[in-house]
Amino acid sequence: MSSVLTRRRTTTLLAAGLLPFALTACGSGLHAETYQERTVEDASNHDLGPLALRDVGIEPPPDAQLNLPAGSDATVHLAIANSVTQADQLVQVTTPAAASAELVDRTGATATSIPVPPAGLVTPSDFSVRLKGLTQAVMPGMYVDMTFVFQNAGRATFQVPVRVYPSPIPRPVESASSSSEH
Repeated sequence: MSSVLTRRRTTTLLAAGLLPFALTACGSGLHAETYQERTVEDASNHDLGPLALRDVGIEPPPDAQLNLPAGSDATVHLAIANSVTQADQLVQVTTPAAASAELVDRTGATATSIPVPPAGLVTPSDFSVRLKGLTQAVMPGMYVDMTFVFQNAGRATFQVPVRVYPSPIPRPVESASSSSEH
């Protein structure tokens, strides 16, 4: 009887000792990024020397569409604050997510640059960036790498989110016949 008891104790100790290895083996071979939690942000903020780029975000798809399809255009809104007494200019925006990017002034016309006044601010009512010919479909919650180039402050590359919808969108409803076919 003592050999049965010893065998049970050995089995229990062996199982308890191997349990941590069995539980951690579930994650072996996976990338650490998949374990990082990331909240969905509606806009990005970035500082570039004396310039503060605030509330940078790509507008969500119109009319509650699920995404902005490849080949379509998108609009980026942001504010730029200048903390010094020297004026600057936004001269270029680039992104691999679009064939090109255009600076657009408050009238909707394409501009060669956007002036940032000394110790001043330009807001989304003053200008926007139009992404022409998206290279892939984008949807709310996704992030797009963008580079902003200024005449004096230089360049900044960071991730810009596609904004979430301002209100919940209705989900497509499956008909009774399509759900019974599954």
